[in-house]
Amino acid sequence: MPKKKELLSTADAALVAKAEALVCARGAVPRNKLPDWSKLAPVAQSQLVEALVARGLEVGEKGALRLPLRRQVLSMTEAGARVAWKQAPKRVLGAAPAERAEALALALSSGDLRAVVRTKVDTLVGAKEDVLAPAEVEALVKAHEALGAVLKLVRKKLAPKGPLARVQKTLLRDDLAQLVAPFAPHAAARRPSGDSDADRVLRRVREMEQPPVLLVWIPDLVKSLAPHMPSERALSALLDLRRRGIVDLRLESGVGRLSPEDAALCPRNADGYPLSNALRLEGR
Repeated sequence: MPKKKELLSTADAALVAKAEALVCARGAVPRNKLPDWSKLAPVAQSQLVEALVARGLEVGEKGALRLPLRRQVLSMTEAGARVAWKQAPKRVLGAAPAERAEALALALSSGDLRAVVRTKVDTLVGAKEDVLAPAEVEALVKAHEALGAVLKLVRKKLAPKGPLARVQKTLLRDDLAQLVAPFAPHAAARRPSGDSDADRVLRRVREMEQPPVLLVWIPDLVKSLAPHMPSERALSALLDLRRRGIVDLRLESGVGRLSPEDAALCPRNADGYPLSNALRLEGR
């Protein structure tokens, strides 16, 4: 009979570091998918998990190792990114639905995240975003009601029939200005210039998409824009597109794929890890 392969009795520092890098790259990893898990004796498996927890990782749903929930939640809006509320729970990995909801609720109640409405969509944004105070929202609601009441009268005919029924009523501009005054401080939209760096980067992302795989490798994207756009400007434009919710930037799907040269052409998340894939969200 073939000799049974002996299992490793300890989890050394190199294995712990490799496992930590994998969890940090993916957000959450089932235990049996950790490096060399099947080669470890039970005592060594316990050592590996304990070492990862000591390094700040958490044990999540079904024993998976994950990035801390708070870190995952806050990273969703890093660099000014905005996340649709329906997508937010899906971004929290290695947690049961109740844990995800609790982590999001805690971040919202503490003010670390803010819930806003953008184009009729509930959206999460970071604490540093310029949002309206509750009193300002209430003022806008009242102004909206007042404007709606006036416009209803404007549309009401002077008479049900006859020549007066054809008269089109209107408003004095001064009266309209007074009605919409609560909206005025917030009316300036942040629009791209039409041929800004962000516009050019977004066009190149579209050109590089290869359905059904829509992820674009950021180092290749940045290289394709040179020499007309330096890498610093391309990365800044990518972060701007992410902040506006037009493009999502993601960590590499595996460990060790990025060369140092390619990593230098990637934007970084709050933990310093390179974001090497871009996914266009606009129009999907």
